[in-house]
Amino acid sequence: MKKMVLIMGETISGDNILALEAAGLEVTTAQNYPQGLQKLDETSPDLVIINEILPPVGGWEACSRLRQICDIPIILLSADRRGQAVARAINQGVDTYIFKPFSSRELEARIKALLRRCQRKINDSSRVKGNREQILDLIGKLTDKEPTLHINMEDGSSRFFGCSLGLMRKVVGEKEARYGNSGQSKRQNQ
Repeated sequence: MKKMVLIMGETISGDNILALEAAGLEVTTAQNYPQGLQKLDETSPDLVIINEILPPVGGWEACSRLRQICDIPIILLSADRRGQAVARAINQGVDTYIFKPFSSRELEARIKALLRRCQRKINDSSRVKGNREQILDLIGKLTDKEPTLHINMEDGSSRFFGCSLGLMRKVVGEKEARYGNSGQSKRQNQ
């Protein structure tokens, strides 16, 4: 199965996108942050690349906001080569910082390395932090799109606004512990 990469901003050239697709990655793009949030919801990407210049909030703020609700791997593209900029990016939740200009080979290698590392790290764990109200508030401020929850009934996985939820098994387990198979509360049975 191809890994999905969401690119927010207009930094990456068509040649770089073609190179990523030739390397076996599926790529989708968004020109701004609200559109990026919609694509995050629609496509459930495995990784997000954010340009430092991203209307209307800017790449730095987009990284910070995204990290508040989601543990999806983030790459920030920036022309700022100062050490304090790299430190700021890491402190705001960026996983990898790439200096512009960059080659398609470097971009591909960093994406694949980050995906390998994150896959081992999270495997079946939840990527979403916080609660539904926080997510809706963040997205609702920037877009009129209705939220969607995608549930795969075969493996129990679920995604909300593009972020994997590990909550399904927990909820089902709590329900069974509380109600058993009969659907009645264990307290009611006693």
